[in-house]
Amino acid sequence: MKIFKFAIPFIATLITATAAIAETPICADRPGSGNAVCTVDPRHWQVETGSDQSELRLGIIPHLEANISNDSLGFKYFAYSNSKFSFAARPSVNYKTGYSTFEIPMQYNINDKMNVTLDPQFIQHDKPAIALAFNNSFSSSITLTSEFSIQGGSGYVNSYVAWIPPKFQSLQIDLGIVKGRPTIGISKRF
Repeated sequence: MKIFKFAIPFIATLITATAAIAETPICADRPGSGNAVCTVDPRHWQVETGSDQSELRLGIIPHLEANISNDSLGFKYFAYSNSKFSFAARPSVNYKTGYSTFEIPMQYNINDKMNVTLDPQFIQHDKPAIALAFNNSFSSSITLTSEFSIQGGSGYVNSYVAWIPPKFQSLQIDLGIVKGRPTIGISKRF
């Protein structure tokens, strides 16, 4: 009997916590050349994969995550946010070349449906890169993005759509054109 007195509140708390987490929509770094300012919640992990890149994001403590991708290892710290502006810092190292990169993803909210993101990237032994994106959320589940990026001296216009299914807020499916190539991807938070 004592185990039931403990188990019922524990299970109820677990279900409530899981439901609260499920209410928070996923915030993926993919697709595109820039990164979002948001981080994965502590004790959660997120897989982002597609025809262009794969990444594992691990929430460590509030506002801090670790990132492991096809070619790099890094961290992202969500540094500041108010109703209009937010930014993060993202140092990483390419484990194939040993070169480091430092990014400062920034977001300015025009209104509750539109925002602009800017992600300057300072790359060791290479030209700096930058991504400027205009994001328009037509609904709580569909976002259309137009992005201009410069990497390695070449400029790209990227366009993509991301869909978060209404009943699966921890899932994102995206497709579009990134760096002149078609891409399709999926992101899932656990």
